[in-house]
Amino acid sequence: MKDIRDTTSGEPRVMVVIPPTRLHRNRDIGFKELLPHIGVAYVSAAFEAAGACVQIVDSVAERLDLDAIMSRFRAFRPHILGLTASTYQVHEADGVARAARSADPHVHIMLGGYHVSALPQRTLEEFPVYDAAMYGEAEATAMEYVEKWRRGEAVEDVAGTAVRGADGAITVNPPREAPQDLDALPFPAFHLMPLDRYRGFYSMHASHEHPLTMCTARGCPYHCIFCFKSTGSRYRMRSVDDVMQEMDRSMERFHPTQIVFTDEIFTFDKERTKAFCERMISKGYHECLHWICQDRVDLADFETLKLMKRAGCTTVSYGIESGSQEIIRSIRKNFKLEQAREAINMTKQAGIWADTNFIIGHPGDTPDTVRETIDFAISLDPDSTSFAILCPFPGTEVARMAAAGEGGLRLLSEDWTTYGKQVGEALELENISRPVLERFHRLAYMRFYLRRGKWLSLFRVVNLGAIPIYAWHTASVLIKSLFARTGHKPT
Repeated sequence: MKDIRDTTSGEPRVMVVIPPTRLHRNRDIGFKELLPHIGVAYVSAAFEAAGACVQIVDSVAERLDLDAIMSRFRAFRPHILGLTASTYQVHEADGVARAARSADPHVHIMLGGYHVSALPQRTLEEFPVYDAAMYGEAEATAMEYVEKWRRGEAVEDVAGTAVRGADGAITVNPPREAPQDLDALPFPAFHLMPLDRYRGFYSMHASHEHPLTMCTARGCPYHCIFCFKSTGSRYRMRSVDDVMQEMDRSMERFHPTQIVFTDEIFTFDKERTKAFCERMISKGYHECLHWICQDRVDLADFETLKLMKRAGCTTVSYGIESGSQEIIRSIRKNFKLEQAREAINMTKQAGIWADTNFIIGHPGDTPDTVRETIDFAISLDPDSTSFAILCPFPGTEVARMAAAGEGGLRLLSEDWTTYGKQVGEALELENISRPVLERFHRLAYMRFYLRRGKWLSLFRVVNLGAIPIYAWHTASVLIKSLFARTGHKPT
């Protein structure tokens, strides 16, 4: 097979792989959903729009091991292999990339996704198998890359990429401006994905759902210190007409029963939200599918929630993060705890499932503030909740603070396999050790769900098959903590 720059004509073959997540024991666990990866779907659509023949391999959804992935790789014989990875997946992606390089030394291998968007230079330094990386919102980058390839032009200067030169030197090209006209983007390439293998969200019968993901807006104008904003701070919206055109296509071609909106803030523009809901009702889509979104508690209002319910909304998920007003201020969430209480009450009164998310181990957290968070979550009485342990994801203010030892944070590891929110070992506090953080974590789940009327909710939201992983990890942390106190190492 020729190097991509040695081929000046013909249709480029691009394989996009979502790597498996079971090659390492320390992986994130949590909700039971398994959804189409919307970032992969958008970038794959961009590759197609540029004239490439594209194949998506979703190793997670199809439960493919490395041998099965390589079998597809050899059958398709791609010119370009693209992988995506969150932080705790980068080693799995590296394993796939190295196997592909061994099978075909000339294949051009690229990495995209959250982790490399935060650390483009470092990622290529740590993983020498990659020829290039795409960072940020990558649709235009993907199109330019393929178009240059088809014309036989060099791809080393494409904006929004980091590239490895022939001498091994890494160049991080200038970032690409985020797309302002989201209506101009091609619709996600769900036709390339194994839609019959995905599972729904917040459902007792998740396997019976036929979910799709949809993005109607990108960017977040808020500045939470634990979040890396891969789509930037400027909030950009698709028109309601464009959203409904995609909805029409999805209903006609894919027949979903559930839509999961990936917008970070669904009701940022209330008039647009109302217009969307009215269109859903007028088309009758509210009668044959339901949908889920995320929002902020300080944006919730009862009239909008009632209209969302009529339009098919069944769940709203709110990031509350702490039960301490001081911690809320310090992590820049910037709302009042009473607003959280009002939002949960209004959501439930509207007939919508109210989900919440909390984090344990913020900068400045103490055992008392962690208990406040657990108590507050219980007092809110949402329909469901999740508790995460703070993770210093690359590109976040938390990562910077942890590296500098600020805010009482203590960085324990830069082994990316430990960077999970439920299962991981990357961070602790000076006044709360990792084993104690994990003890609080278990306590939070037990106190919330082992109550009358709540334990069944656990079956709607939590991936119970991952509980053995959680138990194994808990035991390993306790054993390592014990040996650390005694001065011995486990063998």
